[in-house]
Amino acid sequence: ITASGTGISYQWQLSTDGGTTYNNIAGANAASYTVSSATNAMNGNRYRCVVNGTCTPAVTSTAATLTVVAPATVTGQPANAERCSGSDATFTVTGTGSGIIYQWQLSTDGGANWTNISGATNASLTVNAVTTGMNNYRYRCLLSNATCTNPVASAGALLTVRQLPTVLLSAAPLTSLLPGQTTTLTAAPSTSTGGTLTTAWYLNGSAFSNATNSYIVNIENTGSYQVRIQEVFAGGLTCSNQSAVVTIDATVSNKLFIFPSPNDGNFTVSYYNNGGASTQRSISIFDSKGARVFSGQFPVTGPYTLIPINLQKANTGIYYVVIGDAAGKKLAEGKVHIH
Repeated sequence: ITASGTGISYQWQLSTDGGTTYNNIAGANAASYTVSSATNAMNGNRYRCVVNGTCTPAVTSTAATLTVVAPATVTGQPANAERCSGSDATFTVTGTGSGIIYQWQLSTDGGANWTNISGATNASLTVNAVTTGMNNYRYRCLLSNATCTNPVASAGALLTVRQLPTVLLSAAPLTSLLPGQTTTLTAAPSTSTGGTLTTAWYLNGSAFSNATNSYIVNIENTGSYQVRIQEVFAGGLTCSNQSAVVTIDATVSNKLFIFPSPNDGNFTVSYYNNGGASTQRSISIFDSKGARVFSGQFPVTGPYTLIPINLQKANTGIYYVVIGDAAGKKLAEGKVHIH
């Protein structure tokens, strides 16, 4: 306070009830008064000074209000994050204090040095599309406010980035089949990077059981194949990926397929069904003298349906197979040798 006059003395007073009552502060008899080690409980206290001089009466200053701003403190530390390559990682800090200012920092050397992350001034930080190059990066947050400028730092949270597993799917020797032909699909998964690898096979988008890394395809299970792979880590993180789609289709042909030949009377007949819609096929079988020894109607679906024939009671010789549509119109014919 600044005062003028003769024989001036000072007495500082304190009000803790908003200025309703004041009490003298012992020993506070100078023109200046310092409040040491202010606490949150002192917020709102009022201070005034009574000035006496040789002449009466005493005069009283206006009251000054003490505002105590709580310094920022960290009450919740950011947690470590384990993520798959390409996904996002979010770190969150919680704190108390007045008007908290946040500044996230990054360390790429295990916490020895830290640099501010531009624009990262919220309680949460999201790191988008993490890469394996970010593995073992650490993130922390500095908390401060405008009045108490000395920041307090959170603990550094560790980012662990797992590489996505991969699987290559290939077909050999064929990608287009005729009845009696097969091809083998082979899956080549990547090696484990610390977790447990599993694969799952899909045909036309639906899972099917296959416990190995290969699968034999014949004319009856053509379609679009894919293998999906996942790696599960000890902390519960699961990283997933999938192969490219490999399509095995049916080769168009107007040939009647009869196999095996020669045979013991058990053989298979198949003919291309253009469009693959469900329909009927008629089959008639004649011996070398032209006598009919077998006839029947069979449902077909897909491009080729394998129709089993049993002529084990037939005599050894050459037989002629005629296949027709649902109305019996001849589509193709072939011969088979039974011995």
